[in-house]
Amino acid sequence: MPFSNSNDSSSFARAIQKTDQLLESAELFIDQGDFSAALNNAKEISSIAEESNISELGAKALLIEAQIYLRKNELELAEEKYYALIDYQYLDCSLAIRGLNGLANIAALKGDFTGSEQFLLQALTMIDFQKGQTAKENEAIKRILANLSVICRSKGDLEKSLFYLEQSIELCERLKDESCLISSYANAGKLYLFNLLFEKAVSYFMKAIELCEQIQAKVYLAEISSYYAESLIMLGKFEQAEKILKQAASLAEELRLEYLIALAKSTKAILLFEKKAYRESHSQINEAIRYLQKTQELENFEILVKSLEVKIKVGLELDLLREIHEDIKQALRITKEQTVLPFYLIFLNLNSMFLAAEMDFNKAKELLQRAIKLSRENNLPIHQQQSKDNLELISRLEKVDEVYDFVISQQKRKQEKAKVQESTLNHIQDYIKMVLETMQ
Repeated sequence: MPFSNSNDSSSFARAIQKTDQLLESAELFIDQGDFSAALNNAKEISSIAEESNISELGAKALLIEAQIYLRKNELELAEEKYYALIDYQYLDCSLAIRGLNGLANIAALKGDFTGSEQFLLQALTMIDFQKGQTAKENEAIKRILANLSVICRSKGDLEKSLFYLEQSIELCERLKDESCLISSYANAGKLYLFNLLFEKAVSYFMKAIELCEQIQAKVYLAEISSYYAESLIMLGKFEQAEKILKQAASLAEELRLEYLIALAKSTKAILLFEKKAYRESHSQINEAIRYLQKTQELENFEILVKSLEVKIKVGLELDLLREIHEDIKQALRITKEQTVLPFYLIFLNLNSMFLAAEMDFNKAKELLQRAIKLSRENNLPIHQQQSKDNLELISRLEKVDEVYDFVISQQKRKQEKAKVQESTLNHIQDYIKMVLETMQ
């Protein structure tokens, strides 16, 4: 809308400022779960847009509505609103980018990681990198890079995930954005930890902790300290890890945040496991899982899966195979709900092996065929080959079982099947140990 005099320009500036404030407070209401208050802000924005005849202001109301639908898991309605935002790219590029970011989140929730990545890359193309970026554009770039890192990690592409994280760190360092830097350093540390590059993980965790201490970011400090301790454990620095872990546990208790208490207990279980104190480790990990199951927060999913991984490893040492099977089934449900494909495929394979041990070959093969299909569709060749190998093994076991039906008496068949079952369980133990070494 053109403005012919300074009064018009002043009105325009006031309308933008007011609607920006309403959008910011609406997003806070959404984070707090107060959707009614957020919708009231959206209505007020729409009224201002109508009165001032500035159409791009109304897009902010669309953004609020889209975020509410997304939080309520009404994905089709959220998708509709986010697509509508893209139409505003020539009036307000930052809002169009938010629209593409939202569509990327929805695609990821549906398990379409390739589509999600494409939306995010499209958002990057809207930014003119030949000129200096505005504050809104820099905020958008940080969000896009962070989401690209998460998507690539969900696809199992750790190398690309680290690339995007390092780009994010470079931007945050240039902007001197301490909060963003803490998050980026911590995420880089976790990715290096999951990729078994422990020295690099330690260096990033130390950077994050230093910043946390400078700005008194206690929640971040408690979380990062537990992961830092785990990296030290993996390097065999048990005494240093124990000291850091005590601080993390104490801070978690002070903050009264159950997921942080659980994370500290889970890490303590890893320390005890590495010290071969398996009973104590089993007790710690069960406590961690109880805390996590009480909170029921989606963002605690990673800690819960990590804790179940530790419990499975401890269970193997204590020969708790049936308990392990229940843990695997629980992890399978969680990873399916959260659409984190590499984890889901691993637990799908593990569950199929237990079904084979119980002679439920049809169900076991069905799960593995699903794993092969998902691996192929999402370009995860290692998972695909492992699933194929397990399918071949189960098919061989099934043929042996069919032979027993014809040539062995019922009594003898039961004895022989017990031997096959024991052999299969031994294979499961070896298989689980192998995949857990490279689980992330």
